[in-house]
Amino acid sequence: METKVEVKTIEEFEGLMDNDDIVISTIIVEAILRNLDTKKRFTYIMSVYVEDKDEIYDITLEKQNFVETLRDHLVIQEKNEEFIKCRDIIKAIDYLEENLLGSDK
Repeated sequence: METKVEVKTIEEFEGLMDNDDIVISTIIVEAILRNLDTKKRFTYIMSVYVEDKDEIYDITLEKQNFVETLRDHLVIQEKNEEFIKCRDIIKAIDYLEENLLGSDK
């Protein structure tokens, strides 16, 4: 499933990330949640269309970074009072720690 974000400049996208944009955070979290059991090393997160460069950048995330990324976005979701999403993130972290990390040790 492709998710596309459109921005005027790369700096605009960086600003969204730096300012903990809830829409971007939700896209990232949803992509991870959809791919908890993936066997792929990298998972597609979103495409970013940068208008002033007329370029599209595909953002991916390495599976080994799922837990850390979910923890980072748990704070953003909590700050925005998205408590159901927070619950889903916590369950996913627990699942990954039990299944993914346990098998890598």
